[in-house]
Amino acid sequence: MYPLFKQCDPAWGDNPLGVSGDRTVCQSGCLVSSVAMALNDCSIMLPVNEEELAANPGTLNSWLKVNNGFEDGFGFNWTSIDTLGFVWEKFSQNATELQEAHDMDKKIFLHVRNLDHYVLMTGYSKGSLPNNLDSVFFVNDPNHDVNYYTATEVIKGEASIYTVNETITCHTNTTRTLY
Repeated sequence: MYPLFKQCDPAWGDNPLGVSGDRTVCQSGCLVSSVAMALNDCSIMLPVNEEELAANPGTLNSWLKVNNGFEDGFGFNWTSIDTLGFVWEKFSQNATELQEAHDMDKKIFLHVRNLDHYVLMTGYSKGSLPNNLDSVFFVNDPNHDVNYYTATEVIKGEASIYTVNETITCHTNTTRTLY
């Protein structure tokens, strides 16, 4: 099962996000927190200050700062984690495509809440309508106490799909997928 990291956890919530210092992880670290959950699930260690540290929002934020992980201050550079074995593949607004990517053990970050928030997709319940528009997507949400979003909420934003390097073994695969 994926770890659930909350972006406002006192261990990292007050850390400045990115390189601009204008926002904190608590304020705007939903994507960093979601990516950290996926990296941690795959036991990917981050080289930070000459140490190998487990991925969490604090350690990932520190790693991203020195590895071109941010654009325009605190905007996420989608290809920055390629060197960690998560290779950015594409954006998608198609519910069926997201379900198929999940079934292939790809890591998917959903852009929800009127394009204001990112979450880690952990599974889905397939719908019966054309294009699976009545599907439910299960998530780990780093800021809100919810564990799913509907397909209509998910397809409003562009989800980001990552292929995990085949040499990496993750603990969570296609769990909570209901047909």
